[in-house]
Amino acid sequence: MPARNLKWIFSPTSQVCKTRREARRRYGPGGARSCIGHDLRGVGVVASRNSNPGNRYRKKQQASQISVFKLLEARPKARLETLSDSIFAVAMTLLVLDIKLPPLPQEVAPDQLLAALFDLWPKAGAFIISFFFLAKTWDVHRLIFHSLERVDYTIFVENLLLLLFACGLPFSSSLIAAHPHAGIAAAIYLGNMIALPCLNYAMWNHATRGYQLVRRDFDPAVVEWFVRNHQLVIAVYLVAFPIAYFNSALSVLWIFLFQIVMHILPFASKELAGSN
Repeated sequence: MPARNLKWIFSPTSQVCKTRREARRRYGPGGARSCIGHDLRGVGVVASRNSNPGNRYRKKQQASQISVFKLLEARPKARLETLSDSIFAVAMTLLVLDIKLPPLPQEVAPDQLLAALFDLWPKAGAFIISFFFLAKTWDVHRLIFHSLERVDYTIFVENLLLLLFACGLPFSSSLIAAHPHAGIAAAIYLGNMIALPCLNYAMWNHATRGYQLVRRDFDPAVVEWFVRNHQLVIAVYLVAFPIAYFNSALSVLWIFLFQIVMHILPFASKELAGSN
């Protein structure tokens, strides 16, 4: 390439020999060839880097994709616990709103008031059973999240499903209270209840499988105890389903007695451990 054309190739600020005479003066007799070759090689390097501007765009896009992925995976455990506690509290509060006296005259007789209160026993019974059931479910949920070091997307989805069924319990509770002798009402109520321990069981299995979300030194005996305990709970609720087909009130009574045992058993185990 003629040296006179170099000024159209190189920028004015680059160290370029614009004439062959200048090249000879700067680099000697063979300076024109070395100067041109050196500068052209420099241009080739620059051109190879900048000739495809999509490379820089792809690198920036890849970096942004990695940062977005990390952002989506960053789910603080405390925020998820706060959301869960709030929904459990709201669901437990909504249970009592279904207990209402029928319209009574202002000067109501005591026997009429007692009769109206006695008529509320299906709603009061459903409220008590559902309240203690949600309290026990929340206690197990607290134990799971206390054992976790971090949460991932699977735990996030399973926890949302658990909260979904917890929000639906006030409806199924009011349904069984309004129709205590209907088998379909008892089946919906039991199905709503059994979904909660099943999801707690799924979260625990996912978190402790390979110790991916808990500490490596987590006691295996605790893992096995939780698994056996929830397998028993799920089996008891499954037994209530065929009972509901023949007698819905008996199936609800079965769940009520089981709830009493589950709340008394920790105190009994502490006393036995203290006596030993």
